[in-house]
Amino acid sequence: YTAGSMVTGGGLIFNAGVTDSKVRAIDVLNGQELWTDELPAASTATPMSYVSPKSGRQYVIVTVPEGGGILQLETQVNEGGEEPEVGGGWVYAYALPESVNAP
Repeated sequence: YTAGSMVTGGGLIFNAGVTDSKVRAIDVLNGQELWTDELPAASTATPMSYVSPKSGRQYVIVTVPEGGGILQLETQVNEGGEEPEVGGGWVYAYALPESVNAP
């Protein structure tokens, strides 16, 4: 169970931990962990990046499926019996400091 990593134009690697439920920012040049945050569960998705067209501010987005790890579809079906129930999850958006925003 591995999630990918994302590298920003400002030289940061972002990784959302599969086994320890943490998201990290790592310096691409020296490998030093610069920042970490605790997630409610493990993520198996690669972090995403978004740059606001209005402000130019860069954001890193991390998704966490309910239950963590591999997205777990419920085995029960809805009343119609046709589609499985899907659990919820979380979406976290982190604003990068303006000094490390990508052009």
